[in-house]
Amino acid sequence: MKIFRPKPNFETLKRQLLDVISILDANDIRYHLEGGTLLGIVRDGMLLPWDHDTDISIMHDDLVRFLSLLPALKKSGWRISVRRLEKDCSFGNEGEVRLIKIKDRFLGLIAGENVLDIFVKFRKDDHVYWVAKNNTMKVANVHYNGFDEIMWEGKKLKAPHQHKEYLTSKYGEWNTIVKEWDCTMEHTIVRD
Repeated sequence: MKIFRPKPNFETLKRQLLDVISILDANDIRYHLEGGTLLGIVRDGMLLPWDHDTDISIMHDDLVRFLSLLPALKKSGWRISVRRLEKDCSFGNEGEVRLIKIKDRFLGLIAGENVLDIFVKFRKDDHVYWVAKNNTMKVANVHYNGFDEIMWEGKKLKAPHQHKEYLTSKYGEWNTIVKEWDCTMEHTIVRD
């Protein structure tokens, strides 16, 4: 028997994103808006209506402090799952946390369809690395040496430093709307 699950809800995604950012800000943990979340807020002033999740990142240096907040997030009603590196690589070791998924609860019991992906970014030499859909991605370190602030929904949110250049490095011509996008199409994938 197939269980009915609702589609992602824009208002829940927005609340989820802002709730987690508030907790990060209150605990002085650096984050950056990422992916379609950053793109939608910068280009359109809103979350992309066709996107199924929201995305932020934290630096690996802040991971232990962030993980200490997971019980508080669970107590707030969010479900948490963690994904790890599946093997040693040039920037991290097998078993290290690479992604944290925060989901709402459907019927109070199971994971819902509203997802906030928190990518863990690893700094190595002149680049920052992360994994998305089993692809290694990288960008220049300069984007994570600080942050830009973007006003949205009455809050100052943090974006990668030189965020428009960052968007160009990820998407190329990011002002062009592309509704059928997948992270495997990004320009940041490390090609072997």
